[in-house]
Amino acid sequence: MMTIQHNSVVYLHYAINDSEGNIIEDNFKYAPEPYLHGALGLLPKLEEALTNKKAGDTIELFVSAENAYGAINNSLIYKVGAEEVEEESLLEPNALVRLKNGHEAIVVAKDDTSILIDLNHPLAGKDLYFKIQVVSIRAATEKEILNGYPITESATCCGGSGCC
Repeated sequence: MMTIQHNSVVYLHYAINDSEGNIIEDNFKYAPEPYLHGALGLLPKLEEALTNKKAGDTIELFVSAENAYGAINNSLIYKVGAEEVEEESLLEPNALVRLKNGHEAIVVAKDDTSILIDLNHPLAGKDLYFKIQVVSIRAATEKEILNGYPITESATCCGGSGCC
């Protein structure tokens, strides 16, 4: 039976919870998500835990904030003028907005003259609990290895905030 190795395309079901048990993301009711093992598409601790697993295996893993998306960097929270945001109508607290420089940020607050934004990863500062079920594994094609991601009908990442 095939095991997860470098350049394996792996299809996963996963659930991510924070330290209070709140569900951050859960795809167990949907199609499994593919990723290319060894292409840095997952957190290093997740890839390490998945190496040598086989289809049908389930792992549960705690990943500290330090080993996930890092601590909150307060220098990445600052005020900008509304003109620096592409879609001024989306300026609700917790909204993800794109700045005119191409970066994405979370709106923390706004007033009449400025917007307080947070450029930290949305999961920065959070300890995370993962439950991962390996659904299937296959060898990556040459094109997938060159591209660094699986080529499938539904190639997606695990969320708009970046990959797991």
